[in-house]
Amino acid sequence: MGGGRRRPGAGGSLPPDCPGRDEALAEGEGALAYAGEFYVEPLEVQIEFLKAANGEAWLKALLLRHVQRVRQVSGDLFVAAEIKEVVV
Repeated sequence: MGGGRRRPGAGGSLPPDCPGRDEALAEGEGALAYAGEFYVEPLEVQIEFLKAANGEAWLKALLLRHVQRVRQVSGDLFVAAEIKEVVV
């Protein structure tokens, strides 16, 4: 299982059974959890996080990078992304 916490964006929701879900995210923080072979480098995760407006956009960008490398998404891959909204 991989995972990490980063900053900015808005939206998204991790599944109820996702490890680390109960850890509160501060505004502008994000969480990424995955299981299976996910072909995205840590720096790419950070770059896409900074570009994303919300968790869904972050997840789509990461999956696009994965598919560009391996040309498929296997049935055993699980990826969840969440970014806590920044209230202004």
